[in-house]
Amino acid sequence: MDAELYLLKNRANLNIVYLRIKNSLEDIEKNNAHRTDLIKSMTDSQISVGDALDCLIWIEKEWRCNNKRNFNLELINLQLLSEIKELKKINKDLLNQINL
Repeated sequence: MDAELYLLKNRANLNIVYLRIKNSLEDIEKNNAHRTDLIKSMTDSQISVGDALDCLIWIEKEWRCNNKRNFNLELINLQLLSEIKELKKINKDLLNQINL
């Protein structure tokens, strides 16, 4: 699977889990406010999933930045290789002129 699709799919899945927990927690707080044990557990889970989502978003941004940087470095590398090739040709021509 393509990395972008993989990240997008998992970010969407985390969003869905976060919203399910949020909606369930709101429902429990409304209808069963006495279930503080469940409310605490679900609140902790909501925070954990939110943190995981934030982390995934950060990782995705870093991944995109690194991809752009790698592309730019590869482009620079190709330009330098081309320049080296040209300079070698010039050097060879100069050496041939000296040897005449």
